[in-house]
Amino acid sequence: MSIDKDLNDLTEQLRRVQLDVLRGLIEPEEFKAWAKGQSNNLTFGADKEKALTGIAELFFAQKSSAKTEVSLVLLAIDQKYFYHLPEQTSDDILSKNRTEQIIDLIRQVEVFHSEILYGGHNSGLDHDFMLEYFPNDRHTTFLFLDTLADIPELKTEEFIVPAWKEIGMATEAPDSWKNLLFSHYATPQMLDNESFFIRCLQEGISNWGDPLRSASSRIKSDKNAALILCNLDGSVIAELDPKFKDDRDLALITLSNAPRYFDWFSDEIKADPYIDAFKSAVARYIGN
Repeated sequence: MSIDKDLNDLTEQLRRVQLDVLRGLIEPEEFKAWAKGQSNNLTFGADKEKALTGIAELFFAQKSSAKTEVSLVLLAIDQKYFYHLPEQTSDDILSKNRTEQIIDLIRQVEVFHSEILYGGHNSGLDHDFMLEYFPNDRHTTFLFLDTLADIPELKTEEFIVPAWKEIGMATEAPDSWKNLLFSHYATPQMLDNESFFIRCLQEGISNWGDPLRSASSRIKSDKNAALILCNLDGSVIAELDPKFKDDRDLALITLSNAPRYFDWFSDEIKADPYIDAFKSAVARYIGN
């Protein structure tokens, strides 16, 4: 038992040393001012740039106890650090590529904010360090998503769908980060593909009409697509073509799981006694 405790103590001491190294290169107040938009950019001299690259290569390649904290800072600053992540982690059982490592980062951020709100320490992150660099605003910690938006490896369904699912799972992350996945990561081909949106709605959590906000005009105006999507989540009706306000079929499908959208439809649809009764029955059943 004492050996395990000694190992844990040594691991924690090593983590603190590693985090202090980063503190010495990027001061918390300097980073926060940049993250809040109070300074235009973070500029480093050649020596400091070299030191930061060395940290990325050392901490990312090894199973550093401070890897996540360092990742959140460096990936927020510059997308080049994405390519310092190992192409594949060394764990033979749960080996993960770079895309999966970014998804893990999202999960850990979510758990961290849950801990701040409700207590606990399952994320494994150093709370003191995190709060030094990232205000508890559920926004700054996701800055790396903005920085990495041009990375080709992340412009895939394999990243976007799990990321859409994870953001906001533990906390109510700002909608802007979910929206960013579809406005900056998704390709035009994805945004014109019903299967992509079906997968998002099946695997993720609906975000009041997103991700349909960025869908192509063809999808938004296609009745067959609308019927399928609203059957999965009626709230997406708010992002579809207004012509569906007069569509009885869409009204029934939407109200079957989202009766709160009754008022979205036209007066003619709302005046239909069958639809009004159907909406009320569903609302009583699902408590909405």
